[in-house]
Amino acid sequence: MALVSFMLIADLHMTGFELKDGLVCPRLPAHAWWAVDRRYDIMGYLLPIALQQAQTDFKPGFVMFGGDLVDDGFGKYGLGDLTMVRDLARKHCKGKACFLYGNHDGPQAQFEELFGPLNYTFDQGNLRFIVLNTGTMDWEKEEASSRAAIAHLQESLRTAEGRKVIVIAHQWLYPTDVEGYSMAHADEALAALEAYPGTVAVLNGHYHTGKYQEKNGIHYLTAKAFCERPFAYYEYQITADELVCTEYTLKPSQQKFIPGQEQRLKLRR
Repeated sequence: MALVSFMLIADLHMTGFELKDGLVCPRLPAHAWWAVDRRYDIMGYLLPIALQQAQTDFKPGFVMFGGDLVDDGFGKYGLGDLTMVRDLARKHCKGKACFLYGNHDGPQAQFEELFGPLNYTFDQGNLRFIVLNTGTMDWEKEEASSRAAIAHLQESLRTAEGRKVIVIAHQWLYPTDVEGYSMAHADEALAALEAYPGTVAVLNGHYHTGKYQEKNGIHYLTAKAFCERPFAYYEYQITADELVCTEYTLKPSQQKFIPGQEQRLKLRR
């Protein structure tokens, strides 16, 4: 029996629309010509379908938006695009939406004003969820923000009082040394997680093709990007002994998302 069930949806890369030669077209960011796999044009359609279906299929305790909510949060439309995603979430998540900063999501101060703290922790029963800001892909620029995130992690682990812990971030905490994909000073975060015996898993996005690794009993699960085929989101259930992950992918002919085989992972003891 699940103690907690929640939804993770990462890397929306949402954009708005614009008039072009008298036509309404999805607004393409400057780099769209090399990011041709991203379906900017249908994100506004698929996101409500996914959120509504999840509420029906497994009634998540909360929905975690795993970073890169928008494609160009730094541009002149960034604030408007972020507001659009926030409003869609409020409409379809029934007040159970949680947000995580991704490297495309614009100035971190602006994101914090819209969505709340960049690093935060919340408990559900005997589970502690720690949400960390991994900043942009530039390690030098993220010195201060990474230090703040690691300090928050260490304090949240210190006060966890034996709870099982799940960390949710945008970039990798493991591997720790891949610039552009790993959080700055990820080795320090990893050391803190391995030292706390109740650490269960780290969930993240950013690497669009998805990934799974295990190290010293901790599970590291990278979500596939929602904005690219197969257009995936995830249901996670925590039981007394297992972390159960189910990937939902779009079946276009039915205009709905179909669950795949459950991935059942034993909890660290």
